[in-house]
Amino acid sequence: MMNTHSQVMQLFGFDLGDGESAVAWAKRGSRNEPQLLEIAGRKSVLTALGEHPQMGILIGEQAFLADAERLHLRFKSKFLTDPDASEPLIRAFAEAVKRELMKTDKLIDPNDAAFFVGCPSGWTDQQREDYQRLFEQAGFKHVTIVSESRAAFMFVRESGELNLSDHALAKPVLIIDAGSSTTDFTFINQLHTVRAFDFGETALGGGLIDQMLLEKNLDRSPNAERIKDVLGRYPQYRARAELEARKLKEMHFIRATQLGSARFALPSESSVKIYAEKPPLTLDLSCTDEDMDQILNQPIAELGGQSYLDSYRRCLLNAKAQLADTLPELMLLTGGASRMGFIAEIAREVFPNATLHRGAEPEFSIARGLCYALRVDLKTAEFEAEVKALIDSSEVEDIITRTLPKLFYDIAPIIADDLIENSAPDAFQLWKSGAIKTLDEMSDSIKMTLSDSIKEGEIHERLTATMCNWVERIRPEIEILTDPITEKYELPLTSLRLPSALEVDAMQLDLPTSGLMNFNFIQTMVDVTVGAIVAMLLGGGGMALLMAGPIGLILSFAIGFVASRLGTDYAKKHLDKLDMPAFMRILFTKGAFKRHLEGQRDKLEQAFADQMIALIDPRSEQIDQLIAQVSGAIEGQLGQLAEQARLLMH
Repeated sequence: MMNTHSQVMQLFGFDLGDGESAVAWAKRGSRNEPQLLEIAGRKSVLTALGEHPQMGILIGEQAFLADAERLHLRFKSKFLTDPDASEPLIRAFAEAVKRELMKTDKLIDPNDAAFFVGCPSGWTDQQREDYQRLFEQAGFKHVTIVSESRAAFMFVRESGELNLSDHALAKPVLIIDAGSSTTDFTFINQLHTVRAFDFGETALGGGLIDQMLLEKNLDRSPNAERIKDVLGRYPQYRARAELEARKLKEMHFIRATQLGSARFALPSESSVKIYAEKPPLTLDLSCTDEDMDQILNQPIAELGGQSYLDSYRRCLLNAKAQLADTLPELMLLTGGASRMGFIAEIAREVFPNATLHRGAEPEFSIARGLCYALRVDLKTAEFEAEVKALIDSSEVEDIITRTLPKLFYDIAPIIADDLIENSAPDAFQLWKSGAIKTLDEMSDSIKMTLSDSIKEGEIHERLTATMCNWVERIRPEIEILTDPITEKYELPLTSLRLPSALEVDAMQLDLPTSGLMNFNFIQTMVDVTVGAIVAMLLGGGGMALLMAGPIGLILSFAIGFVASRLGTDYAKKHLDKLDMPAFMRILFTKGAFKRHLEGQRDKLEQAFADQMIALIDPRSEQIDQLIAQVSGAIEGQLGQLAEQARLLMH
C-alpha cells in the first residue's frame, strides 16, 4: 500500500486482461458504486496495441486500423514466459490508458490518484514487484498490484449484487476467475485468503479456444492456403482474425445459454476482411455445437496433451483434494470466460454441495473489485493509524498508573494469607527441625516458597482472578478511548472492546513473577517473620521455658541486655545470624508463631500496599516494567482486535 495515502482522492481499479481491459473509478470517501470509465471509446477495451506510422500508439479497436504497421495482442500472458517481449508492450499500453484517463475529469493530477492493478493469484511477490515497476515507469504515481481473486471477492462483498452477507462470505469460498490467459482458483475462509492454487496450467484461458476456433475455420476455408500465407506474413491480420474468432466464441456461448431450449438454434457466424491483397480476402467464420465440442475435447499441447475440459476438471479435482478437510460452501465465478457454460457445469459437478454465483457482468467485476479493495484499504489504513496512535500515546498507561493503588490493595490480603498460612510457617518448621540453621536462611526460604506459590497453585489463581477483575474495572475507561474510533469507521462497538473475561495468561501478563519478588515489601514480610521469633525470645511464647537452667539465664540476660541497650532492631540484626541450638528450637511452637503473624496481618497488608504505592511516584524501574507489561498486554490485545476489525471494514 502506498505510504502517501493521505493525499489520494481519486481511486482507480485497473483490470489489464489478456483479452480485454477495464478501469473503474471512485472518489475517496464516497459510498457510491465505482463507475466504469470509457477507454478509447469503450468500457471494456480490447487489450490490443497498434503502432501507426502517423498516429503513434493506438489501443483497443483503434489499434486494428488496416494500415497499422504492427498489432500486438495477448501480451500480458507472455509477462512470465517472455518478459523481454511483453514488458515494453505492457508499459506502452498502460501509458496509453493513462493518457485516455487524463482526457476525462477523473484523472487530473497523478499525485492525487491511486491505482490497484490486478494480477493472477499465483504470481509471486517478485513477479508482482516487477509488474508494479512497469506501471510506475508508465507514470502511475501510487500503484499497488493486487490479486484478481481478492478483487473478485471484494466486488461480491461490497457491491451487494449477489445479496451475500459478511456471514455468508465468511464461509469457505472458492473463487474461479476465468480469463483470457489463465483460470485462477483461490480459496478464502473467514474472510482471509487461505490459498491460491497453482497447477502449472498457465495457458488455461479462453484465448486458447479463440485460437483453436480460428484454426478450425482456416482449415475448412476454400482459400485456406492463401489466407494462412497472408496471416503468416502480416501478424496484424492474424490478430484481427483471432479477435473475430473470440467474438464468435462469445456469441456461441451466449446463444447456447439464452436459446438452449429453442427448437432451432440460430447459427453463430461471422466473417473478417483481409486487405493485404486486392481484392481483399474474406475469411468466413462459424461455430456449431459440434465444432465447440471438438475444440473442447481435443488434446492441446499447451495443456500437456490434455483437452480443455479435462484440464479444467482436473484443476477442480486437485483443488478438492487439497481442500478435503474444508470444502467450499460457496463458489464465485468471475472473468469474461466464466460465461462459457461448462465453467459452471463442471464446477457444480465437482462441488455439488456448494452454492454457485456469477455476477451479471463478470467481465467488469475485477475492475470494480479493485476499486472497492482500494477504497476499503485506504479506510483500513486510517483506522489502523488511529489505533496505533492510541497505542503509542500515554493514555492507556495513564489509566493503568491511576488504578494501580487499588490493584495493590486488592493483592495485599492474598500475599498476607499465603505468608501467614503457608510460606512463613513452612520455613519456620524447617528452621525448628534444624534443616535451616539461621533466621537469614529462614527468610530466604520464605522468599523461595512464596515465589513458588505465586507461580502456580491457589495463590496464583487468586492473583489471576484479582488482576482480571482489575482489568475488568478499567475496561470502561479504555472503551471511552476506543468507542469513538469504532463509531467513526462504522464498526461494531465490540470491535475494539477488551473481552469481558480477559485472562491474565491470554494477555501474556504475569504480574507477580515478573517483578513482584523484587519489591521492598518482601523485606517487610521477612521483618515481620523474624520479628515473631524475636518477640518470642524477648518475652513471648517460649520465654518461660528459656528461663530454665543456667543457659536460659545467660541467654535471657544477653538478649535483654542487647534489646535494652541497643534496641530491638539491633537485636534482630544479630539474631539473624544466630545458629540456635536444636534443643532450644523445639521450645518454639508453630501455633504460637502463626498467632503472632496473624496479629500482624493488618500491618503486613498495609506495609505491602504502602511500599508498592510509594514506587509509583516517582516511578521506580519495577513499576515502569509493570506498567509496560500491563499496557503492552492491553495494547497487544487492541492490535489483535484491530486486525480482526479490518476484515469487517466496508
